[in-house]
Amino acid sequence: MIYAHIDDARNYSGLGEAMVWALNQLARHVLKDLPAGKTVLVPGRAWFSIEDIETKPAGEVPFEAHREFVDVQMTLKGSERIGYAPVSRLVPSGIYSSDEDIQYFRGEGLMLDCTHGMFAVFFPGDAHQPCTAAAENGTARKIVVKIHKSLITRRTASE
Repeated sequence: MIYAHIDDARNYSGLGEAMVWALNQLARHVLKDLPAGKTVLVPGRAWFSIEDIETKPAGEVPFEAHREFVDVQMTLKGSERIGYAPVSRLVPSGIYSSDEDIQYFRGEGLMLDCTHGMFAVFFPGDAHQPCTAAAENGTARKIVVKIHKSLITRRTASE
């Protein structure tokens, strides 16, 4: 998991061109004014969605994790907190759906504030709890970038 400010996005360029594209999308100043919807970079392998969401108390929102895709998330308007926990520290609350690349979990984790330029990257094995209310339930607008794990550069310990 990565939690950082968009001004420091250049630190993650070593993760490959798809990650650079994803972080460049987060840095676009017009995002909050774009209509909700999906923009595709590589069909079935990399895209971003602008989403209008309703936040809920953490106890009402399950953790989710993916096996094939990396999620990059940032709140654009309103307030939202996103929980984080390693999958190994959570209890599965359903089976993995390969069609949707998602499995749900319950448990507790660290809450992240992904507003004001802060973003989070959740890799396979990183569970996250999106759409969690920061204070009161409300609405928010966010960007979610999905990148297939094969598009992320992997480095070995000897590099």
